Amino acid sequence: MRLIYRFFLFFIILFATACSNEKPTITKPLDKRNHENTIITREFYTNDGKTKFIIDNKAQLNDHRLDQIDHEIQTFYYEITHHYKNPHYDWEKTIKIVLRSENDISFAKKNEMVLYNTLGDHYLLPHELTHTLLGFGDFKQNEFNAQYGYLTQEGLAVYLQEKFSPEKIVFPTNGLEIHSIMKYIIAEKQNIPLKELASNSTCYKYFNSPNQGNADQLLWKSYIHSGSFVKYLIERYGKNKFLQVYNTPDFISKVNQIYNKSLEELEKEWISYIRQNVKDLDIQQRGKLLFP
Repeated sequence: MRLIYRFFLFFIILFATACSNEKPTITKPLDKRNHENTIITREFYTNDGKTKFIIDNKAQLNDHRLDQIDHEIQTFYYEITHHYKNPHYDWEKTIKIVLRSENDISFAKKNEMVLYNTLGDHYLLPHELTHTLLGFGDFKQNEFNAQYGYLTQEGLAVYLQEKFSPEKIVFPTNGLEIHSIMKYIIAEKQNIPLKELASNSTCYKYFNSPNQGNADQLLWKSYIHSGSFVKYLIERYGKNKFLQVYNTPDFISKVNQIYNKSLEELEKEWISYIRQNVKDLDIQQRGKLLFP
C-alpha cells in the first residue's frame, strides 16, 4: 500500500512540475477593438511560447494587414532567434511594437520597437527586430547604447533585412542588392576605411554626424558599408564566427582573435570580392540610389 501511495505521490509531483514548466501560449491573438471595430492592440505569444508581443496599432491597419504583420513577426522572430542568436544576450520576454502610418525613421529599444510607413508594405521589421532580439551596446548597463559602436550591430540588421525581405523599398538599399551598391561606391572612390567605422572614437561622425548638411549621405554610406561587409563575413566565413565578434567592446582586436586576420586584411578581401564577383548597377538601378 505504501508503495502504491509513494508511486501516486511521485506521479502527482511529476505532473505538477511539468505543468509549472509549460510555457504560456495564446492559441488566438487577444485583440482589443475600438467603437469602429478597428483593432487598437493585439497581444500574442510566439510559437515557441517564449516571447509575448504587444502590437499598438496607431496606424489603424485593418485586420488583414495586422494578420500579415503578425505572421511576419512570428517568421522573423523564429529565423533570428534560432539561426542568429547572440549567446551573450537575453532579449526581453515582452516586446511592444508600435505601428505608425507616418513616413519617419523607425527605431528599436530593448522592449519596444516603433515601425513607420506601415500603411504601405515597406517597413523595417527584420532590421528593428534584429536590434531588439540580439542586443545593442553595453549589456552590463542593461540598456541600448552605442558604447560598442555601430558597425556589427547595424551591419547585421541591414543584412537580415535584405535576406528576409529583399523586395521591400527601405533604407539603405531601397530595394537594390547591397553588394552592388557597395561596388558603385567603390568605383566612385567614396568608400570609407573600415577602421573609421569600427573604431568607437571615430564611428560617431559617420553614423551620427553633427554635420547636418552631410549627415544623411554619410549615414547612408556607413550603413551600406556595414551591411555589405557583414554579409561578406557571414557568407564567406560563417555566421558562428561573426556572432563571436558581434557587439563586442573592441571589435578590431576581436576580429584578429576570431578570424586570425586583421581588419585591414579582411577589408582588402571584401573589396576584392566586390570588384571581381558583383554585378554593376545598371542605369535604371542607379536611378534608385538614395544618394547617386
